[in-house]
Amino acid sequence: MDSGPGIDLLNRQAERTKKRRMSLWLSIVLPFILSLAAVAALVFFVARSGMGNASVWSDTSLIFLMLPMLLLCLIPLVLVGALIYGTFWLIGWLPGPLGTVESGVRRANRSLSRVLRVGLRPLITLKAFWAAIKAALSRLQTSARRGE
Repeated sequence: MDSGPGIDLLNRQAERTKKRRMSLWLSIVLPFILSLAAVAALVFFVARSGMGNASVWSDTSLIFLMLPMLLLCLIPLVLVGALIYGTFWLIGWLPGPLGTVESGVRRANRSLSRVLRVGLRPLITLKAFWAAIKAALSRLQTSARRGE
């Protein structure tokens, strides 16, 4: 009776809850504790070495002022890196689909050429026939003028 469908469901839910708690621990609690430990160590070392002089505090404040700017400068750097990665990925991926598109365009070009050749042939023939009649009439007209 221990392995019924309800018991299996409860076991799976218990495992999911355990995984969520572990995830919460690893993603929130552990970094918080490590940050507190780092701040405590910083306070300990500053208190142990004395308060320092104005130069030390100015250097420290300069570091804290520059950190946000450095983090803001990382955003365009990451974007450029992503663009470069995306470009190389597209260069590797595009030949397959573009080959398919190219073959489709070539097939459409051949079909269109064939349709136009067949469709325009009567018009071209009619135009050539009309041009031949005009040329013949102009020759007759020229020869008739010479004969006069």
